[in-house]
Amino acid sequence: MILTEPEVRIWQNCFDGERPQMIEWGFAEYFKTGTFPPKPADITALIKQKRESVIPEYRPTSQEDWEACQRDRASYFASPGYKAWLEKMKAKGL
Repeated sequence: MILTEPEVRIWQNCFDGERPQMIEWGFAEYFKTGTFPPKPADITALIKQKRESVIPEYRPTSQEDWEACQRDRASYFASPGYKAWLEKMKAKGL
């Protein structure tokens, strides 16, 4: 399928300022279940949905919070559950 010049401008305007990785992800997701050809709204809706579903990263605001996070992290990596999972992944060659 060949796009006309006006169609190219529409796509460019829809994705102006968007990260290339997000555009590629949007197309890859669309082609898993979508029907060809996609419309700009199809891809932008997927990108918007992904952005809204991302859980913001927690950043400690005090030294006390930072130290608590470090303890929790160390505790997790020392846990039997994590060690069992790690062994399972090693056995699978991952």
